[in-house]
Amino acid sequence: MTEHLLKAGGAAGERPIDEGVRLPHLRAWFRTRSAIVLHLSNGLLQINFFNDHTKVMICPLMSALSYIDEHKTFTTYKLSLIEKHGCNKELATRLRYAKAMTERLISRLDQGVTTPLPHPTPTPSSNPPLCPPPATS
Repeated sequence: MTEHLLKAGGAAGERPIDEGVRLPHLRAWFRTRSAIVLHLSNGLLQINFFNDHTKVMICPLMSALSYIDEHKTFTTYKLSLIEKHGCNKELATRLRYAKAMTERLISRLDQGVTTPLPHPTPTPSSNPPLCPPPATS
């Protein structure tokens, strides 16, 4: 395995490190029944969904969204192109969920909360949908 790793990374070599660049760190996170939501210091929002192991990463600096589907296919979209042309149903569902979680995160950060909320014990009768319905304006 080490041989394959060396072949794959051999051409890259070592790159100089810019001393002024800081690695992002986890700024806030919380868990819901459907996903774990991570907010990094560089603005990136990542949501890892439990049921199908899909992931959504929204980068405000690039105005882009990266999506890893259930087949582990990694795709990046410009947000402006999603707005202009739309997207498939699965991604739309996750975007609605991401919007709701972003609003929740903003509310928590406004209150100065960065640690996770206590997670209530699920009851058999409470089985919330993966994504809340779209907000009506």
